[in-house]
Amino acid sequence: MNATQNRLVGRIATVPNGNGFGFIAIDSVTTKDGQRHGLPTTTDIFIHQDESRVKLQVGKRVEFDVTLDHNRGPGHFRATAATNGFELVAPGTFPAFTLVVPPVRSREELSFPRRLPIHSEMKDVPAEVVAKVVENMPLARVPRPQTPDGRAPEVENKDVQLQKLLAYLFPAVSQFGTDFSVVDAADDFLDKQVAEAIMNYQTLGITEQIPILKDEVARFKSMRAVLKLLHDENLARPDTVIPMPYLADLFMAAPVWYVIPREASDKLQMEQAYRSNREYSSSIIRHFCGLFPNDNWMTTFQLFNWRARPMHLYRGESIPPAVVRVMTKAVQVFDYVVVMTPYHDQALTDWKSSNWKRPIDPYVVGFKKGIPFFFVLGRYSGTGTFPLLNELIADTIGFLKEHVGELRDLTNGNGIYMTMPRFMNGQGWESSPGKHFTQTVIALLSSFEAGNLFDWLRGTDTAVTAQK
Repeated sequence: MNATQNRLVGRIATVPNGNGFGFIAIDSVTTKDGQRHGLPTTTDIFIHQDESRVKLQVGKRVEFDVTLDHNRGPGHFRATAATNGFELVAPGTFPAFTLVVPPVRSREELSFPRRLPIHSEMKDVPAEVVAKVVENMPLARVPRPQTPDGRAPEVENKDVQLQKLLAYLFPAVSQFGTDFSVVDAADDFLDKQVAEAIMNYQTLGITEQIPILKDEVARFKSMRAVLKLLHDENLARPDTVIPMPYLADLFMAAPVWYVIPREASDKLQMEQAYRSNREYSSSIIRHFCGLFPNDNWMTTFQLFNWRARPMHLYRGESIPPAVVRVMTKAVQVFDYVVVMTPYHDQALTDWKSSNWKRPIDPYVVGFKKGIPFFFVLGRYSGTGTFPLLNELIADTIGFLKEHVGELRDLTNGNGIYMTMPRFMNGQGWESSPGKHFTQTVIALLSSFEAGNLFDWLRGTDTAVTAQK
């Protein structure tokens, strides 16, 4: 046997006294595609830390080459060039928390679930508008759970799935020997390898690489804390880890946001904006507008959120203690925790306009800067992401249809709105944005009737077709 053969995978069974070597259980060894290993031996495979890019730990799964172990004699083997024992997911092939490209859902599935008993207090929404929402295919590739409570079950082998997700997000960190474990993370080996790399950079005078490396490792550890929260709170589900492009879809269900930022500077800006009754391109508004840097999204987002609302202004349904408990933990690891509400009447308050009967059941969502997913952490009802989704989007459409005529008169007296060119270039404020907002809402409603609302919001021309 030599290093030119197909690589194998297996689990480390023992690491005697932590002395820098161990043994891979022969019964756990297979080829990478799960076939029998074919080695002419029944003894465990020796592995030394010098031949492994991951720290040796009992239970760790490693991928490796094998060669004859001449020290132990005939019929014995040793591992060489050991690395993490799972394949990283190729970029661009991870559109949902399933590690495969899921199909566009059927129209029948897009209509599920129907209204649940816990939502008996939901206002009536015209059935024909709900049907049109289905034609627009919200969250088209995210699997709908066919369960009585509308909650998707947790993914199988969630430890491994979260490990793969972390590896997908931070592939460069693999060169430092981490195994991307979310549950039993140990950083001694990683930190040692990073410190050595920094010393080498300093020796070679490549000091500009040092802050980049430190930032990447810090972001890796911060994201790992997020995934640990998902693991511990049983939130590792296909309907909770959602690709960022689908935020436009969920936004239309719950467009009025209350934000809890983690950074002190964001909190200060948000409070100053409300005390002065003006917006000055706060970092929070810039961040969320920048997720889809096109005028359709930025204008629509600011129709409902011309300032970032602090949580102390929240006036709505009682937040259940279980949701509050998760939020308390989430604010420690996410950059932004947002209560996304369907409280359109709050937008009307900002517009100094008339009332609107509220729908129910907000979402609690977590965001990490630079991460191409958002994380649904809860619903007040205790259900999943999809119950009431279609009806909530339909109600937002109804709200805009009824109130579009009131937008033309918006001026600085109602708040300072930013159209895309001024917002992106910092050229100043739009003093009389009413005409622009009216035109945007008319275009939004036209896109809805044409069945491509969410592509319009994202600023993309790529449409999908539902299965028959």
